[in-house]
Amino acid sequence: MNCKGIWIKNIWYMLAYVYDDIELDREVNVSAESFDDVLNLFAGVLSKGVARLLKRGLHRDYVDCEEEQTVIRGRIAMPGTIRNAAMGRKQVSCITSEYTEDNLLNQIIKTTSKVLIRSDEVDSRWRNAIKEQMWYFTGVSDLEVSSIPWERIHFGREVRSYRLIIAVCRLILENMLQTEEDGQVHLRSFPEDVRLESLYERFLRAYYKREHGDTVKVGAEEVNWALDDGREEDDYSFLPHMVTDVFLEDKRSHRVLIIDAKFYGRVLLTHYANSIARSAHLYQIFAYVKNEQQHRVQDVSGMLLYAQTEEGSIDETYSMSGNAIRVKTLDLNQDFAGIRTQLDTILNEWMSGTEESVVGMRQKIQAFEQADSF
Repeated sequence: MNCKGIWIKNIWYMLAYVYDDIELDREVNVSAESFDDVLNLFAGVLSKGVARLLKRGLHRDYVDCEEEQTVIRGRIAMPGTIRNAAMGRKQVSCITSEYTEDNLLNQIIKTTSKVLIRSDEVDSRWRNAIKEQMWYFTGVSDLEVSSIPWERIHFGREVRSYRLIIAVCRLILENMLQTEEDGQVHLRSFPEDVRLESLYERFLRAYYKREHGDTVKVGAEEVNWALDDGREEDDYSFLPHMVTDVFLEDKRSHRVLIIDAKFYGRVLLTHYANSIARSAHLYQIFAYVKNEQQHRVQDVSGMLLYAQTEEGSIDETYSMSGNAIRVKTLDLNQDFAGIRTQLDTILNEWMSGTEESVVGMRQKIQAFEQADSF
């Protein structure tokens, strides 16, 4: 999807929900700036996030440092000490702990920032902003991108404010083309339909869980195939897994709404000059709904929720074999209060049975039409 026009403020809020950073909107002045590409968007997010960290002060931590000493300080490092003795050196290798800003989290931020500063694909305004912030990282070391132990990073309470920024750093660094030509670092084009779609679906889950978790159960549940030949599902290992993007269950009525989040450059396809829905997406949500319905007494509804494009707003509901399937767009190019209103309305309409009443009305019309045909 072309992200031109998506506001940094809304990407910022989406990240805040995903990484449960509830203080973010009160601490950072995030304007409604838009971007022509994903790389500059994330460069802007990184710059805003680092500015926020600097207001609090960079995190300091105890880091082990091994040095050669003539007297023992700290803990003795036996391998280094043995090596010194074998070479005739009268030194002891000692490990001391230093309380410093030169820790892994700050090193990741500095490494990412330097990549952006050296890239000619990042707008000069963001390169300059990030370059000014690097004065505060003078005592922080650089890292080799390939050696960053992402899976070993844990965020305790004291470094919770780093979660969002480190996530943005990882998005940037994992898409870096590690070649240098003419002194410039070249970045691979971001696969927007993958990276932003992932953020989009995670945001929808996080939003409904935080804002409406008292009334609905929220998850990304796997739908089991409705098998009727007597065999266990384990016998069908070749069948694909049906894992939903957003699975909502009304805690009171136990009705289910399955939302498939879509982030594409175009919502509709053209067929003989007519605009039509994407068949693969409809097949997918239909399969989710019908198979889930077989395991439940309560109603199951489905929704394809697209990030709105230049094609404009779309909102259509269909009755498919007794289940409501809705195709709708969510406008991300507006103030976040508007996004919140749209998401709340989707939930309220579903919980109040608006979709059910619309479907029921269409079924009655179809029944009358069939009766007239006789």
